[in-house]
Amino acid sequence: MRRVLLCFSLCFSLGLTAIFMSSCGQSYSLQSVSISALPAGATTPIVGTAGLNGMGLTENIIVTAHYSNTKSNIVTAHATFNISTSGTDFAGNLLPPASTSPDSDLRYDTSGLLTAVEPGACTWVNVGTTAAPSDAMSGYYIVTATYKGLTSQPIYVPLGTLAPCPYPGSLNQ
Repeated sequence: MRRVLLCFSLCFSLGLTAIFMSSCGQSYSLQSVSISALPAGATTPIVGTAGLNGMGLTENIIVTAHYSNTKSNIVTAHATFNISTSGTDFAGNLLPPASTSPDSDLRYDTSGLLTAVEPGACTWVNVGTTAAPSDAMSGYYIVTATYKGLTSQPIYVPLGTLAPCPYPGSLNQ
């Protein structure tokens, strides 16, 4: 009887080990990378357009890797950022490139923090009439992130840091 129990427990242990080992070492492939912005004081990340309406305001960029097993991980610290410009400020001047140095209207660091800095810019123009006011972006910064060879969709960052600026209330942070 003792021998039967010993054999049973040994087989049971080996079976559990085989099941455990078969689930170890599975690799899931990276499917996509997404980017979102979390403005200071906000609790919900924004995808698409996230403006900075005030000098010194910040947005944290969040980079998320999505895998084939439907899981996702935040990988901001391991991503690289590309920030380019499109369009002009409201006076028609080309936007300066975003920088890690103080010679731009938008500064960023390698952790993904964007900050609106001096001298400031307004990338909104009034395209409406007095009777029907309407605003449009004249320019914006385009932020993407790359992680393990995959690049995210862009986030567009207009600035409203230079007065007067007809910055729309719907994007005020």
